[in-house]
Amino acid sequence: MRRFFRILIILLIVALFALCNSTVRSFCAETVYPFQRVSVWARVQLVGRLSAAWKGLLEGPEPESVAKGRAGVEAWELARLREENAQLRKALQWSVTQPVKVVAAPV
Repeated sequence: MRRFFRILIILLIVALFALCNSTVRSFCAETVYPFQRVSVWARVQLVGRLSAAWKGLLEGPEPESVAKGRAGVEAWELARLREENAQLRKALQWSVTQPVKVVAAPV
């Protein structure tokens, strides 16, 4: 039992010394830093991939009716934009083929 207490006291003294001594603390921090970075990187990668997979499972594939509805809305929007484009060209008196005057000149 005495041996156990001696070892415990020695460990406590070493721990207190390590906590109070800045050189020992900085050495420990520098030693642990690469492993800490790897663990953080692995955690970010794992959490990112798991959350993406979970999101895909929750959302599931897009229903066919939604896809058809979206295609219809896009077609309607395209037709509306073409009509608006034609109105703007008419208002600006813009023609598709602009008259081009060609002048020959020596270079």
